[in-house]
Amino acid sequence: MSAPDLPAKPRGVKAAKASTKKKKSGREEELSRLHGVLEIKEKLSKQKLLDRLLAKKEPLSDMENSLMLKLMSEMI
Repeated sequence: MSAPDLPAKPRGVKAAKASTKKKKSGREEELSRLHGVLEIKEKLSKQKLLDRLLAKKEPLSDMENSLMLKLMSEMI
């Protein structure tokens, strides 16, 4: 059998996935970077809030205590 006589080989999984991935345009890349920065900023904000709650000398209110527990569970 020569090469032209062979039936077409089905595409592999990796090849199929690679063809569906397209390169990001400049705008999409910028939005992706911005999204990453916003995620980091949100995480830092939550860490600062938790630090303030942990540093309080007086007892925490029920709402502050539940917020502190929620923030701690998100970080784990």
